[in-house]
Amino acid sequence: MADASDRWELRFLLVSLVGVLILAFFSQAVLRSFISRETIHLQAAKATAQVESLKQSLGYIDWQKPLYPGDLAAIDYDMRKFLTGAEQLRIWSKNGVILYSTDRSEVETVHPVKGNLARAVKGETLSLLEASPNFPTQLVVWVPFTWRGLLIGAMEIHYDGKPLVDTLAHIDRLVMVTHFGGMLVLWAALWFLAHSMAQRLRRQNRDLLKLQEDLKDALRAREATLSGALAALAEAVEAKDDYVGGHVNRVAEYALLVADELGLKGEERDEVFFAAVLHDIGKIAIPDAILAKPGPLTEDEWEVMKTHSARGEAIVRQIPGLQNVARIIRHHHERYGGGGYPDGISGEAIPLGSRIVAAVDAFDAMTTDRVYRKARPVKEALEELRREAGRQFDPRVVEALERGILGRGAVGERVDLQPWPHAVYGD
Repeated sequence: MADASDRWELRFLLVSLVGVLILAFFSQAVLRSFISRETIHLQAAKATAQVESLKQSLGYIDWQKPLYPGDLAAIDYDMRKFLTGAEQLRIWSKNGVILYSTDRSEVETVHPVKGNLARAVKGETLSLLEASPNFPTQLVVWVPFTWRGLLIGAMEIHYDGKPLVDTLAHIDRLVMVTHFGGMLVLWAALWFLAHSMAQRLRRQNRDLLKLQEDLKDALRAREATLSGALAALAEAVEAKDDYVGGHVNRVAEYALLVADELGLKGEERDEVFFAAVLHDIGKIAIPDAILAKPGPLTEDEWEVMKTHSARGEAIVRQIPGLQNVARIIRHHHERYGGGGYPDGISGEAIPLGSRIVAAVDAFDAMTTDRVYRKARPVKEALEELRREAGRQFDPRVVEALERGILGRGAVGERVDLQPWPHAVYGD
């Protein structure tokens, strides 16, 4: 049990670690994207604010006319003044003409209005990181350009993106360390919780195993007590009639023989055995004058004798756990074809244990010496049982008894039997 618990704990340790790492990886990617996007937007907002200041300072320029060199120089000055950190500036018309550029060769050149330019001249503010031949990484901001309340084009500002990239890298490392560290702390907490639960389960398993052993010991003690009580009851019957004592021993063994042939197991087999041991216990209540009478019984005496099965049931029913045994005892003198006592039931309505005891009881009676006759040979007794099969006895039980008896090589007048107590709870 401990090995299984250890394997479960190790499996949880590995699976949870992999799960936490996967979760950390994907959540880190999402968090990195969010921080990068928000940082760029923050820088873009800052650039937009600078552009607003620049646009106000350029209000004196007539953008509907070509710019003079003096205008270009003034814009250069204002750009350096207001656009802190800007590397390049272009001012576009709505038609794709570059009205101003820090690269003078671009001024008055015409370009297709598409992509980011098309979006900006329609009034959209954009910001993105991109590479160019002059700058490995740039922050490019596109801002709609209005003059005297009219949207006349767009401003394209290029910033050196390296400081921003460095900042993002620093933030990314910081977030990665704290994020993965937090995830590992969470995993450690989960592992500690799982470990504590595993320890608790181990203790509970040990307690349950001990309780199971205690229950088994108690059950064995109860079984021993019950067996002792049954033996005492059987001895009480022997004290009434010496014949019955040996009869009880043999009937119990024959009953187990049939039960095994029929494939009965466990509690059902034990109940048949106990019923065989106690089937005549009701004779304790029968007067000695009737029980020990050497000759035939009168009709009244026979009616008294027939009460022993019901009396036996009443006695055994008082023993806890033997209610089924008591029922078997009550019906062990019923006839398979009907007409038996005490209830006159027939066929499958008779408990199987009762049908077994009835057959083996009759077999032992025929193969045992009585004061008024000698024992009959085993073969003759089996033939008598076969003749009565279907009328007095269950044919299936008779066949099982015959298989068991012949399996022991019994062809004469006796069957080799062992003392019955060894068979109690044999399975």
